Amino acid sequence: MDRVQLPMGIISSNSYHCREGNSLVFFLCLMLGMLCCAHPGFGAPFGPAVKITDTTRKYQLSRTSDRILAVDSKGLVHFTYWSGGISTTPGSPSYVYYRNWSVGQGWSGEESIDNSTFGSLHVGGRHPSLAVTSTDGVFVVWHDHRHCIPQGNWINNVEIYADMRPYGGSFSPSDIRLTQTSKANPGDNGYVPKVISDPDGDLTVVWYDYHFNSDISDLFCLTFDPSTSIPAITDLSLHRITDLASRGNTPPFTVPDIAADSTGHHHLVWAGGLGSGVNLYYSEISAASGLAAVTLLKQGGTDFFDPPHIDIAPDDTCWVVYSDKSNGVDEDLVLLKKTDQDPAFATALDLADDGLRQYHPDLAIDSEGLVHLVWIDEAEGDQILYARYNPSTSQIEEKFPLTNQEAYWMRPSIEADAFGNLYVVWEEDISASEGDIWFATTRTSDPSAVRSWMDY
Repeated sequence: MDRVQLPMGIISSNSYHCREGNSLVFFLCLMLGMLCCAHPGFGAPFGPAVKITDTTRKYQLSRTSDRILAVDSKGLVHFTYWSGGISTTPGSPSYVYYRNWSVGQGWSGEESIDNSTFGSLHVGGRHPSLAVTSTDGVFVVWHDHRHCIPQGNWINNVEIYADMRPYGGSFSPSDIRLTQTSKANPGDNGYVPKVISDPDGDLTVVWYDYHFNSDISDLFCLTFDPSTSIPAITDLSLHRITDLASRGNTPPFTVPDIAADSTGHHHLVWAGGLGSGVNLYYSEISAASGLAAVTLLKQGGTDFFDPPHIDIAPDDTCWVVYSDKSNGVDEDLVLLKKTDQDPAFATALDLADDGLRQYHPDLAIDSEGLVHLVWIDEAEGDQILYARYNPSTSQIEEKFPLTNQEAYWMRPSIEADAFGNLYVVWEEDISASEGDIWFATTRTSDPSAVRSWMDY
C-alpha cells in the first residue's frame, strides 16, 4: 500500500502492522482512508441521475436555486421545491414541498407543507428555501399568496411564510407568518426569500419587497434564534437594508442570495432589475454597522431569471458565480473571488469564453476550499455540467456532464456536506403544466459508521 494522506497525517504501509494488538487502530485508519478516497477531490464519480418526481405537476425549484438543499449532522439530506404555473390562484394553486434522502432509505414521500388557504380553497406558496438548524431541525421559508384577493389579481399582498420541522418531528399544521404588512400600496408584496443557518445558531432570511413602493423593490433581512421565538414583522422599516431613495429610485433590487462567514457577517449578491442584462450588486451586513456600501460588481452582468449565487469557503474567502450577460452575444460562466483580507473582488475568472452560452450556474465550497460548480452548457448540447475548480492551481481540474440526453434543463443546484459528498438537483421543463426534478450524488455510503469510529 502506497502512502495515503489522512487527516491524522501520513500513514505508510509499514507505519502500522496488522497485529492483533492494534487491529482497532488499523481498522480506524482503513475507514478514514476509505473516507478520504471517497472525497470528490480524489475523483469520486456521481451516480446516475434519477428523476424523483412523477410529471403529474409543474415541479420547480426556487428562482434563486440554492439554499434548497441542506445536510444535517446525521447525514440526512433535506430538500424543498414547489409546483405551480404562471400564476397562483385558488383555481391554479401552488404548493411547497419537502422531502429527505439517505443512502439506506432513498427519498421520503412528498410532503405538502404550506397550509395556504383562501376560504376553503388552497392558494399556495412559491419559491421556497431551506436551512438546517443547530439542533437538526428543518426551517423552510417561501412567499405566500393567501392574503391576496381576486380584485388584486392574487398579487396584492404576498407575504413571507415559514414552517419548522423539529428533529424527529413533523411540520406544523399551521404555518409561521414572518411578515404582517399593512398594505401600504396595492402591490405590497415580498418575494423569493432565502434562509441560511448562521455560525452562532441563528437563522437569517433575506428577500425583496415592494412594501414602500409598488414599482421599486428593496431588500429586507430578518435574523432570529429559532430555539426561542420566531418574530412576526409588523414594521418593515426595522428590517429594511436598502433604500430606493439612496439610488435615485431606480433600479428595483431583486432576487438576493446570502452566505455567512465564520464571524457571522452576511454577504449578499443580487440583481438590479427584472430582466436580463441588469446590474450585479454585492454588499455585507454586520450586526454592528448594518449594510456596508453597495458595490456594483458588473454593469449589465446578471439576470432576474438567472440570478447570481454566493458561497463562503472555510477560510472566509467569498465566491460569487454568475452567467455574464453584459456582452449581449453569449453568456459566459464567471467566478469572482474576494479573500477575507481583500477590500474588493479580484479579477473575474471567465471559465468558459467559447462563444456559446453557459447559464443557470450554482456553486458549493467544500471543507478543503475546492469550488464545485454546476451549470447548463450549450457547448455540450444543453446539458447539466459539473466542474471542480481548484483555487490553489487556478484550474478546473475536472469537468463532465451529469445528464446524458438533451432536454430543457433548468436551474441546477449543488450542495456539499462535511464529508465532501456532493448533491445536485435540477429541473426538467417539459411543458406549461408539466415539469420534473432530477437528482444526482457522489455519496454511496452512510457516514454514521465512520463518524462513530472517529468519535471513538
